[in-house]
Amino acid sequence: MGFRGKQVEQARARELRAQAWTLQEIAGHLEVSMSSVSLGVRDVHFEPRPRSRERRRGPNQLQRAKAAEIDRCRLAGIQRVGRLTEREFLMAGLALYAGDGAKTGFSINFANSNSELVRFFCVWLRHFSTSTRAGFGSGSTCTRDSTSRGRIDTGLR
Repeated sequence: MGFRGKQVEQARARELRAQAWTLQEIAGHLEVSMSSVSLGVRDVHFEPRPRSRERRRGPNQLQRAKAAEIDRCRLAGIQRVGRLTEREFLMAGLALYAGDGAKTGFSINFANSNSELVRFFCVWLRHFSTSTRAGFGSGSTCTRDSTSRGRIDTGLR
């Protein structure tokens, strides 16, 4: 409900604004909308208070529970999988390449913004590209380009 017909509330809003209350504080105190307060006090001169820096809040209970669940799942995965064998490492890299990889010209692209997956793919590529059977030598470079994709230069020309 607005200020129409509420001269007492409108006068109080003007007093509070002159004391440098914010529109939000006035609206909450008088239980009227901020637009009504704004219209009613727009010509009131006041000296703005310096804004206090609010304390940065930490994660809420739901966010903390989610982070704890992610940590539990990550640890359970590490315990369950353990260390990858050479074959499992090869298969994991091939699966990533099949899902997010591409080859254009003399570059292999990996279209994934997860930095851990890009790092894994680069390690995988370096590991399996050191021999000539992979088609390119150990001169491969793995970088991040401006599109947040992994880019591997094979060095072939």
